[in-house]
Amino acid sequence: MSPKINLIVLVYCTLFFLGSKGQTTDTSVIVTSTTQSPTTTPYVEKISIITALYNQTLQVGDRFELTCVAKGNPRPTIKIDRRDAVSLSTSDYKTRKKPGVGIREATDVTRSIVKSDEGWYRCKACNNYVCGESDMYLTILDCSSKLCPPRTEVFADEELGECSCRCNVVCSRPNFVREGLCTNYCETTYEECYEKKDKCEVGIYDVEVASKGECSQDISSPSFIVLGEDGNHIKKSRDENDNVILECNADGVPVPTVEWFKDGVKVGDGSRLLVEKLPDVGSEVYQCQASNCMNRIARSTTIQIEPEPTEEPTEFDDLTAEAPRSTCRVSGRNNVATYDGNNYQFQGACDYVAAMDCSKASWFVYNRFSTCGDSDEASCLATVTIIASGTIIEVMRGWLVNVGGKKVYVIYRINESISLDNGFELFFDGSWLTVNKDLEEGKKLVIQYDGLNAVLIQSPVDTSTCGLCGNNNNDPEDDFKQRRGGVAGSAVDFAESWKIDRRGRCKPTEEIQPLTDLCTDEELEAAKSKCDGAINQEMFENCPTVEKAHFQSQCVREECGGTVTRDLPPLCSVVNTLSRQCSKVSWLNVEDDNIPVMNEEAANWQPTVECASADDARPVIIDQGCPQELE
Repeated sequence: MSPKINLIVLVYCTLFFLGSKGQTTDTSVIVTSTTQSPTTTPYVEKISIITALYNQTLQVGDRFELTCVAKGNPRPTIKIDRRDAVSLSTSDYKTRKKPGVGIREATDVTRSIVKSDEGWYRCKACNNYVCGESDMYLTILDCSSKLCPPRTEVFADEELGECSCRCNVVCSRPNFVREGLCTNYCETTYEECYEKKDKCEVGIYDVEVASKGECSQDISSPSFIVLGEDGNHIKKSRDENDNVILECNADGVPVPTVEWFKDGVKVGDGSRLLVEKLPDVGSEVYQCQASNCMNRIARSTTIQIEPEPTEEPTEFDDLTAEAPRSTCRVSGRNNVATYDGNNYQFQGACDYVAAMDCSKASWFVYNRFSTCGDSDEASCLATVTIIASGTIIEVMRGWLVNVGGKKVYVIYRINESISLDNGFELFFDGSWLTVNKDLEEGKKLVIQYDGLNAVLIQSPVDTSTCGLCGNNNNDPEDDFKQRRGGVAGSAVDFAESWKIDRRGRCKPTEEIQPLTDLCTDEELEAAKSKCDGAINQEMFENCPTVEKAHFQSQCVREECGGTVTRDLPPLCSVVNTLSRQCSKVSWLNVEDDNIPVMNEEAANWQPTVECASADDARPVIIDQGCPQELE
């Protein structure tokens, strides 16, 4: 064989050896060997997937594109396919040469995906010598039922593997405002779009510019102008125009929004409200509420429909027409005066059955006591709950009323009768809230609450009762009848039997603290002198001596124990309750003809003991409870 022929054979063999054994597999591709042709190009480069497929999570309807770029010599061919044997047609993707030696790109045709597109995909690049592969898994989520807040959009979250929301506020070049902008969150910004974007990204989606200029702590409270004859009361005869227009103007920075409410239910927006379909007789109270992020204020207006009088008016408090009632009192630091005249005390912060109809179970009254005073050693009345005829009424401190989950704001409706379902009626005179419940045969259950820590529970004299108030049988000897039978030997055992604590979260009912633990000898004498002067006034002379003695004993203990709230001295709360029981609205004293003793002087007790008037005490008591702002 000639030297020339030998050289050709040597070159051929060398190229053949490189083609069959010189390829490697890196971590991103799968490379396989193929049989090489003796006519292959003299330069061979392994196939590299330089743009590999990667796992994706998308939602139904998203635009979908797969791109795979491979390099090799000879230049490879590329195919994108479903790994699960569901082949893509050649029309589903396109290939093209890219600049550079031996580079080719394959791109799946962009389209909207459907759920059936989910699965494994493979990009395979081959030339005459080797092949390279790249795999991916496509997850498809159906986000059609996902709801997102304003200024956000739904997207398939690959990291979480679920449908999520993300902000879609797009801001171009910043547009700064030199004088600033005040938002509805009372924050100053100088660029509106980026403020909305920043707040959106932290979960606040309703930011808007409320007014131009920087926000200021000196923002004025909204003010009101209500149309009417005297500014807050409108009187109309039934034969006049059936429509009334109410107007409420509010000023403030940011500009407040104005809403209208009736019986706690929103009935309109804006400064004017058209009231149609007036009642034939009676009154309707509408409340205008203006609010911004700095303040909230409300004002009421009453529309009174007055019929022409056809006969002499009757007295409103016609007590002679009502069946007589027994009165139980719960006041101060768990002081209880039963229907039959027993007085006792206990210490316990929990729920208790105060009184209930023990013969027919037609009504229930529950009391909740919480810690009060200058230490946690005492407990006071916090809420009163009345259940009758399927209606649940909860009365909380500050006279806030909850009727089946709906709030009733009686503090805005002083001296107005509010009718509820199932024979319930509310009446707030500015100092005491009365809850009336019509029972059978003209009888009534009446609850009177001072808004702080005293309640009078009046039930028909012939109703058999049970609970903390005793059994109402005119025999004080068996008042301590326990829930499961038998008469308790002590007030503590009796109260414990009527405690409601199914989860065992309350402490056991305990004895009250001795007076010597609450007062020094000097303080005790001072409290006795002070209470004696307040209780034994001439205006209370119609109250039985034993009743005044119990009030005086309670007054001394309250004075020694400390205040429930510093702005309302304990003596004032005790005398307020005494006045209520001795006035004409009480059934404490019943004469032979079952008419309560009238003692109108007892209602004007504040000046004689240097206590705040009802108007001055009312806001202090309201502050002891939950905020009462129309929603």
